[in-house]
Amino acid sequence: MGDEAFNRTAREAQYESLQRNRSWVPSPRVDEEINTPGGKTNEEMNKLKYKLALNELPIDAAKAHLLTVLKAADGEPNDRHVIEAARRLAREDRASQQLYNNDIVPPSTRCAIGTWKALTRAHFPGTLGPDPDCSGAYLYTLGRMSFGLFAPADVIISVLGSCQNIIQPLPKHERINLMMPPAVAQAAKNDKRGIADHIRKYQIKVRFTVKDERGQGLQGIITTYGYCAPASQTEKADDASHRLSVWFVGGDLSHDPFTSPEQENLWSELFGTQAQHDHLHRGVFSKATLWFISAALGIKLDPIDNSGYQSYSVQRPVLGYMDILYADEDFRVTRGNRNTLFVLKRVPKKQSTPPSTLSTPTAYHKYE
Repeated sequence: MGDEAFNRTAREAQYESLQRNRSWVPSPRVDEEINTPGGKTNEEMNKLKYKLALNELPIDAAKAHLLTVLKAADGEPNDRHVIEAARRLAREDRASQQLYNNDIVPPSTRCAIGTWKALTRAHFPGTLGPDPDCSGAYLYTLGRMSFGLFAPADVIISVLGSCQNIIQPLPKHERINLMMPPAVAQAAKNDKRGIADHIRKYQIKVRFTVKDERGQGLQGIITTYGYCAPASQTEKADDASHRLSVWFVGGDLSHDPFTSPEQENLWSELFGTQAQHDHLHRGVFSKATLWFISAALGIKLDPIDNSGYQSYSVQRPVLGYMDILYADEDFRVTRGNRNTLFVLKRVPKKQSTPPSTLSTPTAYHKYE
C-alpha cells in the first residue's frame, strides 16, 4: 500500500472512531454544503459529506494550531506554546494510528521519505548570538559548527533556519558495505521482521552565509550524511508514533551551486588556500579536540581540495534517534535525542535538489 493510502486510511480511521464514540460531529457547515441544491444522488452526497468531514478532523485542527503558534513565535522551537501544540498534534496522531501497532513501519514513518525544509529556527550549540542583519538567523564560527573539522575554524558564519532534511530509499546494492553502529548491526543480523529492508539514506543540509571580512557574503552548505532505520517499538517516547535510529557516516563543506565565478575564486582562496594553511598550523587546543573526536569516532579527514571542498568520513558511527511525532504528505514534526523539536514542510520534487553522493567508508560493521 502506498504512502498516500496509508495516511488516508489513518485519517479515516480516526473519523470512524470518533463517530462511533460520539465524541465529535462535523460542523453545521458540512450539512449546509450537503443540502445545497444541485441534483446530487445519495451516493454523491455521502461521498461529499465524508470528504468535508475529513477536513475538519481534530488531527487537522491540531496541525493548523501548531502552524499558527509557530508563526507567532517566529519559528522558535523552544516556545512553550509551540511545544504544547506539538504534543497535542502527537496525541491526535497516536489516536489515529492505533490501527498500525503491529506494523514495522507505520504511516507516519513512511510519509517521512522525501526532502523537507525546517520551519523552526536552527539552534546549534555555541552560538555567538543572533545575526543583527537577518531575522531568525544565528552566528557561529565554522569550527564550532563542524566540531573543528572544517577550516578556517575562526570564520564567522550566519545560519538561517532553512535547514534541509533528506530521507531517501537505500538501494540493495549499497547495503553490502553499509556502516552501522554495533547495536544496529546486531539488530539487523538477528532481525526476523525485515527492519533492515527499511534502512534509508538520511542527510542534513545547513546553508550559511559568511559574515567575515575575508569572504563577506559567500554562501555555502554543510552536509552531514547518514542513515536511519525503524527502531524497536519499545524504544520510543510515549507521545511519538514511531522512532527512527539515526547514525552519521560523514560530511562535507561546499559552496552554493549558484555561486558566481568571482565568488568561486574568493571561496577557493578562503576555504582552499587559507584553510590548508590553517589546518597545518592548528593550535594546541584545536589539535587536541580533533585528536579526541578522531580517536572516539574514527573520523578521517580528507585532504582539503584547492577549490575549497572539504570532507570527512566516520569509521565508528554513534547511534542516535529521531522520534516521529507526526508526518503526512507535506508536514512533519520530529524530536531528536537532544530533545530538539523540528517542524518541517515537504519541498516539492521540482524544487528539491538531488542528494549528494558519498562513498561508504571502509568496513566497520557491515550488513550482510
